[in-house]
Amino acid sequence: MLADAGLFTLDLAIELLGHGLELKDATPANILHRGTKPVLVDVPSIVERRHGDYLWLARHQFETCFLLPLIAAVEAGVPLSWSLMNPIDGLSHEALARILGGRR
Repeated sequence: MLADAGLFTLDLAIELLGHGLELKDATPANILHRGTKPVLVDVPSIVERRHGDYLWLARHQFETCFLLPLIAAVEAGVPLSWSLMNPIDGLSHEALARILGGRR
């Protein structure tokens, strides 16, 4: 479900761009599932995109809350439930590097 919520977050972020909007937050806590369908529950995280901004405000949070925990799960067997203990800060790049050790 974490991967589904992450893909939903990316799809929503792309759709919002077309309307001059963006997500300022990108955490699993913002997405609930109705059956198997992900639903955004943090509507206030949708904000107007500032002219001239080229980076996604929530990029770092998306990486630490979705991407890095999924990498840790696939590459090192870290349970995804671990990422739910800190859904706002997620897994840091440094922590993932320690988990993976010297792997490439």
